Amino acid sequence: MLLNVIELFFQRYRPPIFLGEIQYAPELFPYIKMYVDELSFLDFLRAVAARTASNVNYSELAAETGISVPTAKQ
Repeated sequence: MLLNVIELFFQRYRPPIFLGEIQYAPELFPYIKMYVDELSFLDFLRAVAARTASNVNYSELAAETGISVPTAKQ
C-alpha cells in the first residue's frame, strides 16, 4: 500500500521535489532511493542511446548522468 502511494506521488510530482520534515518519515527513505536510482538509470540509458554509433567518452557520460567513470565503464 505504502509503495503504491509513493509511486503515485512521484508520478504526479516530478523532480526536483522539496520534502519538508522528511526526518519524521524515515520509512520512506528506501522508496525514495529506489525512485532516484531508477531516474538515474533512465538518464544513463538516454545518454548512452544518444551516443549510438559513436565512440563513448566515459568521462562525459559519467558527468552527464551523475555517476563515476568506473561505473559508466561497467
